[in-house]
Amino acid sequence: MGTECSKVFLPSAQRRRQRGLTMLELLIAVFIVSLLAMVALPSYRDYMVRTEVGKDFNLVGKAKTSISAYYAINERLPRSNKEAGLDDWSFANFKLYVGSFGGYDATIILVYNSDEIPELDGWEILVFHATEVNGHLTWDCTKDGSMPNRYRPSVCRG
Repeated sequence: MGTECSKVFLPSAQRRRQRGLTMLELLIAVFIVSLLAMVALPSYRDYMVRTEVGKDFNLVGKAKTSISAYYAINERLPRSNKEAGLDDWSFANFKLYVGSFGGYDATIILVYNSDEIPELDGWEILVFHATEVNGHLTWDCTKDGSMPNRYRPSVCRG
């Protein structure tokens, strides 16, 4: 009978191990999770801003295609948005300037403000320039604009 009683009553050290997490282990786990959140949250915010900026890249792609097609057919740049087939484009943050601007053959400008994307500091601009090379237009968005590099899409980081 003495052996049965010893099985029912465990020593105090064994009982403590079976209770679960200690307070110290729990605090260490919370500290590790908060450290990971501190590192991940700013990266996630930057990713979300890049996603918002990237939404307009479809529009930029259509505009570039339209301007390039006009240039290939007519061997000159369109003089207006209407001539390029872009006359019905009236978006709040999408500005298109066709023609010579700042020494470039064509320019597309995206304008963002902190009302649309709260993480931005005031007004930010992303600029796409076209230059004529061997009868074709090549587009570049790495040179101008006030958009911080961390918010630019990967093709526009310089």
